Amino acid sequence: MSEPVTFPAPVLATVLPSPGKWEREHEAFLRLLPTLLATHRGKYVAIHEERVVDSEDALVPLALRVHAQHGYVPIYVDLVTDLPRRVERVGHYRSIRNALPRSIAPVQDCSPLRVPRSPPP
Repeated sequence: MSEPVTFPAPVLATVLPSPGKWEREHEAFLRLLPTLLATHRGKYVAIHEERVVDSEDALVPLALRVHAQHGYVPIYVDLVTDLPRRVERVGHYRSIRNALPRSIAPVQDCSPLRVPRSPPP
């Protein structure tokens, strides 16, 4: 029987994808944060082309105004603060009908819009 031949592992070129525009804007925000804390603390700032283009106390009007000025392009809008971010919880409903086995699943439609009515007395 012949001996097995072991080849060296191939050398793979690791090409990392370049960060997208939103990632570059986020990195610019983190880089500018120390100076923004001195000038814009407690305000929302919009980062476009890696620089601050506008600021305001409210997020939505700022985002709408920046998109109106620069077009619908990726921008980064965030609150300038040194406090940790608050964890947000987004609730959702759970569909019980799909979770039940077929043998237990209700036969009729029990959606909240169609409430079965009892016959008149």
